[in-house]
Amino acid sequence: MKPELVFVIFLLTSASAFCQSADTAPSTSRKIKILSWNIYMLPGIVKVKGREARAAAIGKILAQSDYDIIVFQEAFHQQARHQIHRYLDAVYPYQAGPANRKLLSCRTNSGLWIFSKYPITGSHAIIFKNRSGIDAFSRKGGLLAEITVDHQPIQIVGTHLQSSGRDWIRHSQCVEFYHKLLKEYGRPYVPQIICGDFNINKKNEDGYGQMLQILKASDGELSGSNFYSFDPLENDLKNNEGEPPHLIDYVLLRNNEQGAVTFLRREIKTIRQQWCPKHADLSDHFALEAELLVEDGNLVRK
Repeated sequence: MKPELVFVIFLLTSASAFCQSADTAPSTSRKIKILSWNIYMLPGIVKVKGREARAAAIGKILAQSDYDIIVFQEAFHQQARHQIHRYLDAVYPYQAGPANRKLLSCRTNSGLWIFSKYPITGSHAIIFKNRSGIDAFSRKGGLLAEITVDHQPIQIVGTHLQSSGRDWIRHSQCVEFYHKLLKEYGRPYVPQIICGDFNINKKNEDGYGQMLQILKASDGELSGSNFYSFDPLENDLKNNEGEPPHLIDYVLLRNNEQGAVTFLRREIKTIRQQWCPKHADLSDHFALEAELLVEDGNLVRK
């Protein structure tokens, strides 16, 4: 046999073996845990109980937790943020936000703040055009942080919609959130995990369904025994027996083409610590914990 032919056969055999090995290579994935929490740190002009004491307790507790990513809403108050940052900075070296901060302004920031143990490679923020009432004094909007988990980029996107007023405002904010942030910065094979306080009750089937349809996102069932993120009957910062409990906080998924993320669990998380004689709840909202599986991006693209 001619040497040239032997060399060609060798190349073809090697290539075939390599492809077969790559096709049968075991998939690699990593579990990560996300916490989304409206922490009730309203601006100083609003009368709110124990911001700095609650913030210190939140920082201490989360610094010892096993969360990979934390997404805060209502992180408006500067001194409270300093307390939280003091405890979390060493554990979560990558941060984005608070979004939409400006010096010398009568309006406060968006309250959106993201902490990550994985590298944040870029971030983008928007301010909602339509806001009313007390919400008009903040720069509410959305914050997107692109985070690389091993080889797979994911986008963590936080938001906080209008707290009161007409439904059309939240509807318009969902539309703006989708077009100016999710769609604008979305990329194939990069999942978007949306965390936030949407102020849309899951029991309101029309509003909840429209939210998912506009965002082109999926939700999932909750584990555990608590199914309300805002529950005045169980939260000692509210003690308002006249208001029913609601599920208004969500962690949603947009997989963008071939799915690299699978949700394993979503659960309402009650995080408490006695910070004064009368109170143990650290926010008027309970947190939402999500555990998910992130596939290796190199394998997902094949």
